[in-house]
Amino acid sequence: MIDRRNRPSSILCYGVICAVLALAVWLAGTARAAEHCGEVNALVNAARSNFQGIATGGTAPAAPQAPDAVANCAVSPSLSGANVYHCAWQYQYRSTRAHRAFDALQGLIRDCFGNRAHMRKDQGVNHPDSYDLRQYRLDSVEMSVSIKDKAAQQATFVFLRILGEADG
Repeated sequence: MIDRRNRPSSILCYGVICAVLALAVWLAGTARAAEHCGEVNALVNAARSNFQGIATGGTAPAAPQAPDAVANCAVSPSLSGANVYHCAWQYQYRSTRAHRAFDALQGLIRDCFGNRAHMRKDQGVNHPDSYDLRQYRLDSVEMSVSIKDKAAQQATFVFLRILGEADG
């Protein structure tokens, strides 16, 4: 037989344990978010100087980590004279992991910059592979996050692109 006299306190205890666990998970997530916001802020600051030093052989700031993949990043010149920092993460073709990474990178920009980053969704393209691009502007720095399915390669790519300031 169940002793119902102890039940309210066990429910209270269970609720307290859940609250403590939720707080621990939130604090761990906040620490990770702060770390990743530091990475993104370093990239934005480097963009303001047109990635000077990095484009001539210096070390690029760390790329934000995407789930389940290693970033392949580089700085290259654009036709406008600005340097571009771009990263690519490769996943299995049309995998849910790729979509989670795409969503996570967008969430990172929103979490780190809030209302200061203005988002614009790009128009679709007319070809059989899928493609989605989200463009952000933070003051004068342009950032984009995209996901592209490449059937011929049987791969899905997530890209982060940050355009440097040519006047930086």
